[in-house]
Amino acid sequence: MSGSRASFTVYAKELFSKQLGFPLWFPEPTEQGETLIGDVGYYYDGGFYRMFNAIASAEEQTDAEPPDDFVPLTINSKVLHHRRDVIKAPLTSKSVASTDLGGNLGLSGIVQAGAELKFTCKRQSGAFLCVQPGANASILHPSKTMLQYIRASHESWYHHLSNVQMRDIRRHEILFIHGVIKTADWAAGVFMNETTGGELSIEVPLGAVGQASLNFSHVRAVSGGADYRHRPSRLPPQTPATPSITASAEASDSSHAGPSSVLTSSSLLSTPTESGEPMDQAVFINYYKVKRLLWLNRPIRGAAGPDEQEPHSDEGDPSDELEYSHDNEDSEVPYPGSFPTFDPVDHLLDYILTYEVEDGTQIHTAIAATDHLYRLFPDAEAFPEDIPAALRQLKPPVMFLDEGVAILAACAEWDDASDEVEVAEVVKHTVTTGSPITDAPPGQDDVQDAENEFGSQASEAHEVEKKAEQDAGEEGASVIEHYGGVMCISWSPDGKYIATCSDDTAIIIWDGTTCEPLRKLNDHTGGVCSVEYSHDGTRLLSGSCDSRAIIWNVENIGTAAIAHELTGHSATVQGAHYSPDGTKILTYSMDFTMRIWNAETKETLHTIAAHNAVITDAKFSPDGQWVASCSGDHTAKIWKVETGELHCTLTGHTEVLYSIAWDNESRRVATGSDDKSCKVWMAATGELLVSMDLHPKPVWVVAFSPDGRQVASASTDETIKLCDSFTGQLIHDFTGTDSVVYCMAFSSDGRYLAGGGKDHEVLVWNTKTGEALPSMLGHTDKISFLKFSPDNLLLASGADDGVLKLWPIPKVTSLDEKESSEAEKATLEEEQALQEEQSPAGEDPEAARETVVEEQALKEEQSTEEDTPAS
Repeated sequence: MSGSRASFTVYAKELFSKQLGFPLWFPEPTEQGETLIGDVGYYYDGGFYRMFNAIASAEEQTDAEPPDDFVPLTINSKVLHHRRDVIKAPLTSKSVASTDLGGNLGLSGIVQAGAELKFTCKRQSGAFLCVQPGANASILHPSKTMLQYIRASHESWYHHLSNVQMRDIRRHEILFIHGVIKTADWAAGVFMNETTGGELSIEVPLGAVGQASLNFSHVRAVSGGADYRHRPSRLPPQTPATPSITASAEASDSSHAGPSSVLTSSSLLSTPTESGEPMDQAVFINYYKVKRLLWLNRPIRGAAGPDEQEPHSDEGDPSDELEYSHDNEDSEVPYPGSFPTFDPVDHLLDYILTYEVEDGTQIHTAIAATDHLYRLFPDAEAFPEDIPAALRQLKPPVMFLDEGVAILAACAEWDDASDEVEVAEVVKHTVTTGSPITDAPPGQDDVQDAENEFGSQASEAHEVEKKAEQDAGEEGASVIEHYGGVMCISWSPDGKYIATCSDDTAIIIWDGTTCEPLRKLNDHTGGVCSVEYSHDGTRLLSGSCDSRAIIWNVENIGTAAIAHELTGHSATVQGAHYSPDGTKILTYSMDFTMRIWNAETKETLHTIAAHNAVITDAKFSPDGQWVASCSGDHTAKIWKVETGELHCTLTGHTEVLYSIAWDNESRRVATGSDDKSCKVWMAATGELLVSMDLHPKPVWVVAFSPDGRQVASASTDETIKLCDSFTGQLIHDFTGTDSVVYCMAFSSDGRYLAGGGKDHEVLVWNTKTGEALPSMLGHTDKISFLKFSPDNLLLASGADDGVLKLWPIPKVTSLDEKESSEAEKATLEEEQALQEEQSPAGEDPEAARETVVEEQALKEEQSTEEDTPAS
């Protein structure tokens, strides 16, 4: 009974939580050949059926039939990673125990000939997998090029499979394979008890695993059964389905595909074992799926199941059936006496498509992958059995990647430019690296020249030039570059170096003047979310999707390496920050907790169960006594650093909070929310001081000016608004961007405010006059991070194109200072006159702001000394 739907469904459910991918009950190659990275196909009754490969050229696929408009995916070979022996010992679900009856398992745990194993299940269901001689993993790390290609090609794939190859398949059932774990020999079993309290066992005696005669014994009579499979006998050698694809060199742990800059089809085939047995049995696969909502006129209720949605008519083309409906127990019509199919990624897709957006914007396309679930739930032992319920409890934010296209915010790796790219136009994105720039940043003596020439300089960033031509002739040459989007930027305190991190798992240290890459740090195993220099510049702190924060010794760039790992979080570490005095470290994670660490001893001082949903931002106060955090639970909170205790909760927002910021005196915090508002609060009491409801769309980023007098808010409405932080009065409405604003930054002197977003442009405004500097053009994807140099003469920008750029910023001369001061005075006089016209008789408008300041000071004096956050 090795082919029932109950068998492969229970098997997949029981072993998916092992964080290795989706388990295949039928891992052997099909008539089209073994499963390869880059395959496009579908899952059916326990096996994966490949239709063609998106990386190999059409000429290499003699037995496959790619679409007529097929263009192969071209990506850098360095994003293909291999790891050996990811499975050694027998793999079992939580309900199954294994026993070595013959004592031949060995210290390594690898199943060997002569082993006699017994697997026992005491619960309703369970599964196990034995492999020999171990199993190797290959993973194509997510990149903007790959994701852009999937989205741009998806509709073409669907029409080809349904209309040309005549497969009865729905759009969201198409899989793109980006990871696979393979072995040479295997045996698998599944237990299916219909009642609790029973016990079933399967014995695997003698011989190689795939040749074993698996004896099947009921230790106790139960209502239910068990099933097993082992590798089928190999067929005589045949002409391979893709004859021009040859096997790659033997993979080594954490190695790359090789020196070639472009991933070729020869890198995809499995490596034989020492005995010559091909490692072609795909026991686990990792894949991407795309799901579309075709009935756009139908209202969608957030977090609602199919039975909770509005009724619809049965009229119309059945091919246009709503694709968001679940493929689970509630909607699948099971085979008689068996189970429905199981695809955990569908739960993610449905969550995204039914996510309730506050402004009513409708999501019509969702993108998700198997490893996205592992990012949300990284603890294999605590992996949820009810994924939809866990998603509702976790409430992970959803991010719009384009109009109507969304992905989980924590897994946002999509290329926003993909809507503009046709399938035939997909090209390789590579990060430019190489020689130093020739025009250095302006010095003290060149300030006036920099100002005069800024208009022409601004459109051409200090960007590293491509060295591909010279590197191509050097076999094995190592190119330092990012293969994913830039997530964060940090300048060293002296401005000599810049550190960037990326979702490609790497950190790169660059020369702060020439932008030449100096050192690449690759020890994280997941995307790196944040990076920050210590105050003395000798350490670098990073937080990652691998649940770790790492302290790096960067005192000598050439030998930079891990100094210490901070472990304890059970999910993505979204941010890691040094306290102002450098004695403590703050980390916050998708496990809903924050941790405060001793920066010297590396011990955990406080573990804070901070919020009831994902923490979106957290920061130390400038005096180092407090931490402010905000969350998807609609609240912000103030915490005491010394004790880790909650000081006060800031309530008033009605939607997810995305950003929080301190003023320069540690007295006030500003918050930005999906409810379209920016609010300023008193940290000592939690009192709401000012609410600015100036944006018609969500506020994603907030920041105080360095002197605390202004507060800036950036929104998806394509504007940045600069307001008086005490009165809420609008000072400047910065426009000029043609799309969502993702990031912004003040210069340390408060003179400039920079913003960037989806339109790939960097804009800088003078905060005094409101005038914009010439647009800074050059990035090819959305701007993700901005940071001024310590001397404010350069602006560093990072984007989802993986490129770091440096832009010269003109320094204001004494003459400009005088003219600006006079203009500011004139503007202030005009504002005062307008306030007098609008104020009731006898009221002094100039006193309004002073009154707010005095009231805040009085309330702080009335607070106890212990609870007062001001130093």
